[in-house]
Amino acid sequence: MYKLFLTLIIGVYSFHFLSAQTEVGIKIGYSNAWVDFLDFPPPLGRPTAMHGYSIHSSIRHHLTKRFSLSVEPGYVQRGSGYLPSLLSDGDNGEQKAHYFNLPLYLQIEKPVINQLGIVGKIGYSLSRLLGGQRKIYNSDPHQPSQTVKLNACSPYPLNKWDHGLHTGFGIFHVLPFGRFQIEGDYYFGAMDSIQELASKNKNINFSLSFTRFL
Repeated sequence: MYKLFLTLIIGVYSFHFLSAQTEVGIKIGYSNAWVDFLDFPPPLGRPTAMHGYSIHSSIRHHLTKRFSLSVEPGYVQRGSGYLPSLLSDGDNGEQKAHYFNLPLYLQIEKPVINQLGIVGKIGYSLSRLLGGQRKIYNSDPHQPSQTVKLNACSPYPLNKWDHGLHTGFGIFHVLPFGRFQIEGDYYFGAMDSIQELASKNKNINFSLSFTRFL
């Protein structure tokens, strides 16, 4: 009985200690994504980016007053506004992929004035493919485009997994009811996103998050 009581006391104090240093919330963002086709660079002046969005939950634990660790499971869109000729009709197409994303960040922050401050962060993420499609534009502008859903049997299918590095910078504002943070984040994929083709996912994400202590 004594051991059970002691365990409950330790558990209550541990939860209080963790909750006093842990924030939870949500982050939504706009992404500008492209694929770096290393062997098939785009023609000069050809747009390569596509636009998408992301939505993540956020759990941030403060290690010290300056340093924190955060994990942000959620959804992100990646892809490209350019496809080389072997994937499309004469370099005329785009690709969009949907991922479940699990990034882990180390963040350092510095207050600047009152409750306003700046943050820098670096991290790594592991992503699982949920689905994707390629849109092939017809060389004849009077003919409709063709959208192809990607699966394991598609020519040059997408890899199921993606992982890579993140780096970012932002500003935050602490209010009595929570914390707002605006940030920019750059992602560099470490593996090929398309099977049998040198193709690295890259994207720049601009996001707004709101968190509050437990």
